[in-house]
Amino acid sequence: MSMFIQTIGQLNKRGSVSELDEALARAVQQVRITGKTAELTYKLKIRPQDMDGDTVQIEDSITLKTANPIRKSALFFTTEDGRVSRDDPNQGDLAFEEVEGGKTEAGQQAPPIAAAQ
Repeated sequence: MSMFIQTIGQLNKRGSVSELDEALARAVQQVRITGKTAELTYKLKIRPQDMDGDTVQIEDSITLKTANPIRKSALFFTTEDGRVSRDDPNQGDLAFEEVEGGKTEAGQQAPPIAAAQ
């Protein structure tokens, strides 16, 4: 087994490899959801523990950068008093009326519609 694999296997009470596995799975899931790139970074800081360099302290960190899922926007109209509305405030309502003897798309006589009370 390589020295690198042995070393990271011993870091963080042997938890770094498991954390990397979980981070990789989250990265792949986010790429599938968002269709955007994820970035998984594993960093090692190696510091001398003594002046001779006979001992070193190794610290690791895992960073996962993922894109947020694409959220759809919605179109709104604005009003003079600063509000927003899904309905255009400058367009009036259309008043529809029942027409007797109308035809359906299939060419059949449309049944009468009961008048609103």
